[in-house]
This record gives sequence, structure tokens and C-alpha cells, in this order.
Amino acid sequence: MDISVMSREEAIRRFGTHRDETAPVPHGTAIISITTPEPFCGRLGSVEFEEDAILGVLHSRFGDVLPGEETEMTDEQARQIVDFVQVMRVAGMEHLVVHCDGGVSRSAGVAAALGIIVGTGDSFVFDDPWKCPNMGCYKKVLRAGGVRIDDAEIDAKERHNEEIWMLAHAEDLG
Repeated sequence: MDISVMSREEAIRRFGTHRDETAPVPHGTAIISITTPEPFCGRLGSVEFEEDAILGVLHSRFGDVLPGEETEMTDEQARQIVDFVQVMRVAGMEHLVVHCDGGVSRSAGVAAALGIIVGTGDSFVFDDPWKCPNMGCYKKVLRAGGVRIDDAEIDAKERHNEEIWMLAHAEDLG
């Protein structure tokens, strides 16, 4: 199974109701659409997808915040995400798209955890210098999927990603 992480804008361009018809939606595509809860963002409503071309869409609202802060992903939301993926796999899902506003943090954390759960791994996120996964989301989705990873391994993954990010952005940082 292929897992992609996207920004809100990219997801709208590729899968939205006014998408580019010259780029067909791959067979067996499902989407997890993460948006920031109101009133914490200026955007209204969820992304509307061309649902007849997509296997399934799960809309979820939580903030890109640290654990314990208002609007963080709940355990129930993590469970809904895992359940959705399990149902979509049975339905023939071949491609999973996870998007949030920027396609950098929440969606990356969720996608990395789902990669572990479905057996494709999480290196596609942690080795990407343009991703900075929300580790609270990562841990909650792993737990919801019954995966136990010790804190030292999680910390090592986060440090590895930070090092790759710093190397890729060294010029930008001065």
C-alpha cells in the first residue's frame, strides 16, 4: 500500500471537487483529511472531495499542538483513523492520502504511524527533510493500532528527522 502526505492545497488540486480532470484519481484511493478546529483557524469547513472517484474519506479536526494543549488529537480520533484504514484496506485501498493544512506535521505524524501499522514502515516520513512529524499524533495513532514502541526509539526517530531537516535547511537558516 502506498501512503502519501500532502498539504491541503495539494489535496484539493488532486482530489477536490474542482480537481484537474487530466490527472485521474488512482484506483483504490482513500483520504484522511485533517483540518484545524474552529475558531483556531481562518479556514471554513472541510475540504470537499470528488467522492465518487475515491474509495473513502475520513474528515478529522485537531490542532498541530503539543500533547496536553487544547485541540490536540484525542485518543478517539486516533482510533477512528486506525479503524478507517482497516475498513478501507478490506474495501481494496491501494493508496492512502493523508493531508493537513501544510502537509508537514500532523499528516506526517499520522502517516508515519499508519506506515508502521500496515507494515510499510515510517522512513518515508522520518527520512524526508520537508516533513516534521507531530510526535503526539504519531504516538497516539501507534497506540490506537496496538503498536508498542519505546520512548528511546521514538526519540531517536525524532532526532534523526531533525538532523535531516537541519541539513536540508542549513542555507535558509543563515
